Amino acid sequence: WTFGEIFQDCISGLTFFQTGNAARARGMYEHALEAAVLLHGKLSPLASMPALLLAEVHYEQNHVIQARALIADYLDISHGLGYVDKLIAAYVTKARLEASDGHYELAQRTLDDADTCARVTGFTRLQAQVLCERMRQLLWQGNSAAVIDLARQSGLLGSCATVQPYAGVTSVTECLAISWAYAARANGDIDGAIRLLKNWYRFVMERQCHRPGLRLGLELAALYYLRDDLGAARHHLCEAIRVAAPHRLMRSFIDAGQEIRYLLQSVLGAHDIDEVALKYARELLAGFAPEKTWGEPEYQAPVGRARMGELTHREVDILELAAGDVPNREIARRLVLSEHTVKWYWKQIFGKLNVHRRLQAVISARAGGLIH
Repeated sequence: WTFGEIFQDCISGLTFFQTGNAARARGMYEHALEAAVLLHGKLSPLASMPALLLAEVHYEQNHVIQARALIADYLDISHGLGYVDKLIAAYVTKARLEASDGHYELAQRTLDDADTCARVTGFTRLQAQVLCERMRQLLWQGNSAAVIDLARQSGLLGSCATVQPYAGVTSVTECLAISWAYAARANGDIDGAIRLLKNWYRFVMERQCHRPGLRLGLELAALYYLRDDLGAARHHLCEAIRVAAPHRLMRSFIDAGQEIRYLLQSVLGAHDIDEVALKYARELLAGFAPEKTWGEPEYQAPVGRARMGELTHREVDILELAAGDVPNREIARRLVLSEHTVKWYWKQIFGKLNVHRRLQAVISARAGGLIH
């Protein structure tokens, strides 16, 4: 009975975690781990099942010390008993921990080990998760060519018809859909990635699968940011915060890349976000501090107002309008300019403020006291 109950607790924990309820999932895993230790001993394959699932929850809540310890103790004895889910949790979490420490090659070797395990055992779900994580890490390191090459090897270039959501679909297809979106992003097809992930976001949220919804929502926020649709980017970010805050889900934000960091910074100056969400946004930003993230250089506010003095009145006007989420076409109309001229002004602004995107420029200008 105890043996079966341990498996049942792990199933229940997986279900709770899928809905985003990390506290309930953690409680189920801790109960199962305690029972497994009593039944088969602390360092047993049976104990590895709840222990590695628990490591994933600890990691998501940014308890990285606990996550590291559990993976160090249990990954090597985890094969041969239990669900494939514990292997997914262990390998992906280990690779993310290594990457967050800047050990990117070590993280790729961990994913190589996971891929070998998946091929030997026939665990297609593990294989799909490994592919998705590998592409994510390569993308954040700026290696778009490797992302596209992986997508080509996996048959994920071209139409996304085979990775659309439908009744009865599994998480394998969900992982392949996210991988397809990574490849589309690497290829410059931002709109295609948005269309696919919007379908998936609606699909999982209708089914109360809030944790995958959180991941998809953050991906959409990053994609809209890259498309300079800051209103839509902030909308998805705020929805993600509302899902995550009650359950203390953090690493999904930290691991989503610099775009999410910039969006969180922009939220701090917004007037349409409630106090609870605002407080959690501050906590999330604090979580970025010790991490070395990938992609664009670390955001830095201007060191003084002298740099701001280099901006012309026209450039300040453009920044003021951009701070109100006014798109370039409307900025051009209001200032009686061509859209091409507005884009030329943006290049001048980016160069003067040492940033790369509109939102970063707005944040820099606010930090320097030039706009409100």
